[in-house]
Amino acid sequence: MSLSMSFKKQRVTVLGSTGSVGVNTLDVIGSHPERFEVFALSAATQVELMLAQCAQFKPQYAVMVSEPHARLLVEKIKQNQLPVQVLWAPGALEMIASHELVDTVMAAIVGAAGLAPCMAAAKAGKRLLLANKEALVVGVMCSWLRCAQAVRSCCLSIASIRPFSSPCQKIRRPGCSALKRSS
Repeated sequence: MSLSMSFKKQRVTVLGSTGSVGVNTLDVIGSHPERFEVFALSAATQVELMLAQCAQFKPQYAVMVSEPHARLLVEKIKQNQLPVQVLWAPGALEMIASHELVDTVMAAIVGAAGLAPCMAAAKAGKRLLLANKEALVVGVMCSWLRCAQAVRSCCLSIASIRPFSSPCQKIRRPGCSALKRSS
């Protein structure tokens, strides 16, 4: 059996396709068309780069986070007669990350904005490639905080995780106090 026949072609959604990780991911996909095809792409505002990516990879969907940029992309997609559906509604990222036709999701969205589509991909059983730590950290912290709250655990934040100080304050049990710094 040949190498190309032993692999199922992977359908990939690239979240954050216009950023450096997304561009590099598409470069790899483009170098191996026998192994990968692009199912969906997403970006925030870079319409021209997204249009070029749609022309090259012809995904089923392109999601723009910004509605004005999405509307502009719709016009350019029509002008170029590309077979791509442009989305921008709330939930669009989650839809392209969890779609039944997707095998793999490259999550290259900066910051915590990538958490919801990453969770959707994970819940749908997709292979999830995390290119940022924020979605992982926020997801783990949210899960941990829910667990800690359920058992009334003592939660003390440290300097490197200040964003979680406020939620931790809410779940302290009686007798649990912050550590005092000695002079």
